[in-house]
Amino acid sequence: MRDFLGIIAKPEPWLNILYNLISFPLGIFYFVFLLTGIVLGFSLLILWIGIFILLFVMLAWWYLSVFERELAILFCRIKIPPMKRENSNGKSILDRFVLHLKQPVTWKGLLFLFLKFPIGIIQFVVTVSLISVIGALISAPFTYSYVDINFGLFYINSLPVAIFFCVLGFILVFPVLHIFNLFSKVLGQLALVLLGCEPQPSEAERNID
Repeated sequence: MRDFLGIIAKPEPWLNILYNLISFPLGIFYFVFLLTGIVLGFSLLILWIGIFILLFVMLAWWYLSVFERELAILFCRIKIPPMKRENSNGKSILDRFVLHLKQPVTWKGLLFLFLKFPIGIIQFVVTVSLISVIGALISAPFTYSYVDINFGLFYINSLPVAIFFCVLGFILVFPVLHIFNLFSKVLGQLALVLLGCEPQPSEAERNID
């Protein structure tokens, strides 16, 4: 019970709300930018300029993936391994590029950025809806005289009813904050799978294999 009620004093659920709200515009930006860049790049390959567009988009999605990894570490409070593990020192630019393409995290990062669009919409809709309902309930004693507040079968048309729903709103704050925390944990696990490199076997382990 102490953990359940004490969540209101912790920074995590409030950070989760902020993360849910900013994920929506970020998801739209990633989707539009990447889809436009990839389609434009492939359509202009015949003019060679498409190659440079695709290289720019590839570089951009790598750093956007790094940015999303940092956001997940900050807001979801999860440890994610670095996105790059293999040493490319001393290799040519072409070898580095080939190595970059061979890394699964390069393509998993692209997948994460595209998934950010539908996930960001869900985050935003759920967050705004829950906050709106809680806000309407808590403010009912002050607004029922001016605004029609109707929750299906329940219609707030008197002060006692408004006070009842206000108390209910304060009670619902706690499970709603726990829902935000659960949402954050799920998103953190998704970021861990798609934005972190799996540990590479050591040289000794490779020799044993």
